[in-house]
Amino acid sequence: MLKQTFATAASLTIAFTAIAGSAEAATVHGSVSFSGLSGGTTTAINPLSDTLSFLSIGVDSGKGSFTGVGVSSISSLVLSRLFVTDGNNADKVTSASYSYAALPAFIKFTNGITFNLDAGSLDRTRKAVTGLTTVFEFGALSGTFVNASGSTLGLGSVVATLSSNPTMLSSSYSLSIAAVPVPEPLTILGTLTAAGLGLGLKKKFEQEEA
Repeated sequence: MLKQTFATAASLTIAFTAIAGSAEAATVHGSVSFSGLSGGTTTAINPLSDTLSFLSIGVDSGKGSFTGVGVSSISSLVLSRLFVTDGNNADKVTSASYSYAALPAFIKFTNGITFNLDAGSLDRTRKAVTGLTTVFEFGALSGTFVNASGSTLGLGSVVATLSSNPTMLSSSYSLSIAAVPVPEPLTILGTLTAAGLGLGLKKKFEQEEA
């Protein structure tokens, strides 16, 4: 009974330490949402390339490290089509996968923090809503927050939505960015140690049972 209790305890420890690490591992936390006018985006169905340009910036809300913080600039994002995932427009919804290059200083905040975008890919979903209005949803983009001296503060994730109408000179967008908690090195080490201990005890228990 005692040996079985040890094996069970190890399993519980693994499950507990496998939970995402604490927010203390990053010196930036919280999220911020902003919106404004955008340009450059084509309303075409799954074009070979597309560009997201942010012409104006208005902060809607900020939490944590971004409370009361403004956005000074957002760089344009160029997308290159990889493959079409849905080319049938019968349901007025189409989508394709696009790649984009790394973009240093993608977003600059007024408190000196900068978000550097990592190279990656995303899904561009096009929805014909009503009349001439088309809504685009872009999958999450990931990157790193750094301070004015270039030191890493933490990881981040960006999600963007854009609404376009050909009769208008520009489109509107909404964008949100959030800091992502990162496991501390000691937490990762503890998780691996617990996993090894759990497997070892489980194996020993099974051998003695046999």
